[in-house]
Amino acid sequence: MRVMYELHMTATQPLKPLTVAEVASHLAVDPATVRRWIKAGTLPAYKVGRDYRIDQAELRAVIDAQRTHSHPLTTTTARPVTA
Repeated sequence: MRVMYELHMTATQPLKPLTVAEVASHLAVDPATVRRWIKAGTLPAYKVGRDYRIDQAELRAVIDAQRTHSHPLTTTTARPVTA
């Protein structure tokens, strides 16, 4: 019975928020890109001291939105290449 209680408690605890570096590593992008998404409002985050934290549920929602839309994380438009 005790094991079931511990499993229940683990399942209901919120997931640990991620740092910019952890999100960048997970998505294989530069940390500056993650900060740009945060500043653009594309990736919800909150500040802890001088650093940002991203909730795993929010990150999952952004990733899921990217799968259903073309590229919502893109904050700039493509520019034509000039020779």
